[in-house]
Amino acid sequence: MSISIMQPKIKGYPIRIAFTALVILLVSACSGSNVNVENSSRFDQTIEDPHEGTNRAIFKFNKAIDKVILKPLSEIYRFIVPKPLRMSITNVLANLMEPWNFTNAVLQGEGERANVIFQRFLVNSTVGVGGLIDTASELEIPKYTEDFGQTLATWGVGEGVYLVLPFLGPSDSRDAFGVTVDLIADPANFAIDAMNIKGAQLSRIGATVIDLRTQNRKIIDSLYEERDPYILARSAYIQARRNAILNGKAPEPVEGEEDLFDDIEDLEDFDDEEPSSPPENETDKDR
Repeated sequence: MSISIMQPKIKGYPIRIAFTALVILLVSACSGSNVNVENSSRFDQTIEDPHEGTNRAIFKFNKAIDKVILKPLSEIYRFIVPKPLRMSITNVLANLMEPWNFTNAVLQGEGERANVIFQRFLVNSTVGVGGLIDTASELEIPKYTEDFGQTLATWGVGEGVYLVLPFLGPSDSRDAFGVTVDLIADPANFAIDAMNIKGAQLSRIGATVIDLRTQNRKIIDSLYEERDPYILARSAYIQARRNAILNGKAPEPVEGEEDLFDDIEDLEDFDDEEPSSPPENETDKDR
């Protein structure tokens, strides 16, 4: 989503550097706490949030962007694009991420996971016709998602403080740097740049954003209906990230804390019926 800055001629590079500078400024402004999740047999679901005022303002901005742009676009996308084609787009986008998943699994010393990820990529890129068909899942090959934020955690880097990034949403000091490396070092980005197809990078980014918004529409819509969605988003993010870092072996939440995964899992099994009419304009007031 070598990382050295050494190839300025790559198309789209100035955009990546500008984004990197923004994230580094955000991270450097925050004093990180050294929390080693992997060595904790039990942890709470909270995180330091010294910049809550700023974070809430950015959260509100992101919510407005979602309401005005992303949600309407995802509804139009669901109405126009047939479900089989949407599934193929999801599969292709996921397959493009496999080389970076593989790289991070190797960096984390997860040899078995790296082997499984490689198998998925090989099967879906060949038998699955470039990822259009998720043949690997049909063959019951597990799917693992790894990123550089998780890699940093396995190296003992603390999560730091909670951040909300413009457009990107919930994060922390470690993951803010991690997503910068994801964007710069993802092998798929270099492959797409090498193809020299005008607009290919922006098309991938746009397709990924709309695809994710469409897949998670009920989760996001339900979140924004909460009385204080900021708190829920923060708790859900921290639980999800710590669970991912521990490869699904996160301990039970501390007493008094709500386990948000049950609610999220219920929403993930959403009814994906095809819309029978074009999406209506938003008329509800902004909660």
